[in-house]
Order: sequence, then structure tokens, then C-alpha cells
Amino acid sequence: MHFEAFRGRDVSEALSLVRAAYGGDAVIGGTRVVTGAGTDGPFVEVKAAAPGAADATRTARRTAPAPKAVPFRPPSVSSRSGAPRPPPPPTPHPLDGEIASLRALLDQMMSTKKPRERAQALLGAAGFEGPLVRELASAPLASQERDGVLAELRLRLRGTLRVVGCRLQSSGPVIVTCVGPTGSGKTTTLAKLAAKAKFELGRTVHVISLDTFRVGAIEQMKKFADLMDIPFSVAGDVASFEDALLEHDADVVLVDTPSRAPSDGASLARLHGCLAIARERAQTEVLLVVPSYLRTNDVERLAAGYASCAPSAIILTKIDEAERLGGAVGGAVRTGLPLAYLSAGPRVPEDLSTAELDLADIALPGRA
Repeated sequence: MHFEAFRGRDVSEALSLVRAAYGGDAVIGGTRVVTGAGTDGPFVEVKAAAPGAADATRTARRTAPAPKAVPFRPPSVSSRSGAPRPPPPPTPHPLDGEIASLRALLDQMMSTKKPRERAQALLGAAGFEGPLVRELASAPLASQERDGVLAELRLRLRGTLRVVGCRLQSSGPVIVTCVGPTGSGKTTTLAKLAAKAKFELGRTVHVISLDTFRVGAIEQMKKFADLMDIPFSVAGDVASFEDALLEHDADVVLVDTPSRAPSDGASLARLHGCLAIARERAQTEVLLVVPSYLRTNDVERLAAGYASCAPSAIILTKIDEAERLGGAVGGAVRTGLPLAYLSAGPRVPEDLSTAELDLADIALPGRA
């Protein structure tokens, strides 16, 4: 059976490549650390094969310690208490030995690294990339232990993050527009903002949808608006958008935009026209909606694509769906835009919180 080699900066990165190629049931054939000359630095190599290959599985199992057999004993009754004895422990899974070996290898690698290398590895495992990793890990670290290194990295990350509150409770009327890519959660996020403005801040709200392209988009937003008893309008062009603004005198106007690529000139021109009208009438906030599973360069490219809309802050969405947040958080830092809200889940409005939560703790958890 052919085993393919997967290489990463550490065990976590190598295993993530294995899972991406073969899924969680991949057969692990062996693991080694490569530190020889002529390489770009020490790396971990994991050999793996597709699941379901019996011969490959047998080969992999021979590399792991054989599990001890646990004889079956039927439940018996204690002569003293009369209570049944607990059943015997379950037989260990054949891969438990390999998993334990990988964990031990990871701990061994981390213990032998210099503090700066350890910091870079922890940041990389959390999804952080590029210049931000070098920036956060460059200064000397006081601690030699993993938890201490993480604590120092969180402190430095807090110093780079910018957080701002959305102007939902400003003194005068405000128009908030959400822009972002397909599937980023703009409509649900807008519904959460509407609920927060009306029920938590006591403001009058009007929702306008520019999304006449996506099938079911208007129905979805209208359902949210009806449930919250909020006026809802649809605008297919700049003129109808201006009419919708004049139709309802609300403290907060929330604008849902179509999920069109920034390269779509006609759609972008219509959005620019609507934003120009909005800025003439009230304070205007443009929020860039960014899914948390994006990598750093994806966030930077997204921000560049919507730069002509002059976004004032970022909302990180789908936090509950992202395995690692470092890429998106690092991308937000690189764009220079502050974070306004964090969204994690479909509930309206419970799953929306201000970015004043300790995002450094979320992005750099205890076990990176």
C-alpha cells in the first residue's frame, strides 16, 4: 500500500494536511522529525494513506505498541455490599497508541525549541501567518513554559487589535450597510443588528434590501423584519433606494447588499450610488462582513476589493464554524480596520457580541 508523506511545521499542521487529503479516518504509517542540513528548518513528516486499506492498516498498527488484552469478566455481586461490580474497561482502540505517540512527539518538539521558535509554532498552530507572526514573536519572551509563552503572545496580540463600537446608539440617525462575499452571513448579521438596535437600545429601525440577485434573499430578510415588526423595503436601483429612505423616518436604517464580487462593475456602481445618497442624509457606517475561516491574505484581498466602499469596521462571522481564527484575526490587523462585532451562531440576536470580548483568548486558546 502506498503511503504519502505530509510535511508541516509541527504535528498539528501535518495532521491537518492529512485530514484534508484523507479525512479523519486516515491510516497513519509513521511520523518523524526532519532536522538535517539542506532543509528550510526542522519539520514534521507524517506518512498516511487512505482509510479502508487493510494491508496499510496492519502495517501502521505494527509501528504502535500492541494494546493489552482485557479479559471479559461477567458482572458479579460483592459479598459485602451486594452491589454489582463495574464492568471491565473497554478495549483500547488500535490507533490510541499512535495518537499518544504523536502527542508525546509534539510535547517533545515544543520542549526543545527556543522560546521564539515555540512562539512561532504556537501562532502557526492557531492559524496566524506572515509578518504578524514575526512581529508577535520577535521580542524576547520572559517565560520558557508553554502557558507562559501563550500568555505573553495574548498580551502582544491585544496591543495590535483595534476594537470599535458600531454607532447604533449614536445621537442622530445612522445608516449601517453590510458588505461582504457570498456566504459570509450578511443577512443574518443584519437581522442581529436590527434586533439589537430595537430591543436592546430602544431605537426605531428600517431595513432596506439591495439584494435582488440571490434567490430567496428578499424573503429571508422580510421574514426577519416581520418577526421583529420592523418596516422592510426593497430597492433595485439608486432612485428606489432614495425613495425607501424618505418613506420611513427611522433612527437606524440597515442596508442588506447583494453578494456580488467586487469585480462586478454594475453591482458595485449601484452600491456606490446608494452609499453616496446615504452619506448625504445621515451618519453612515459600512461594515465589512468577514467569515472567520478565511486566511490572512484572503481577508486582505477582500478588504482591498471593497476599499472603494470605505468600510469603517469589520464584523467577524461564523466563529463557531472556524477551526482556527488566527488567519481572519491576523487579516483584520493587517487591513488596519477595527473590529466591531463577533458573530457565532444563527440565533438572533443572542449570537452577536461586541468585539470588546477578549478576542486574544479566543484566537490563542490554552491548547493552540
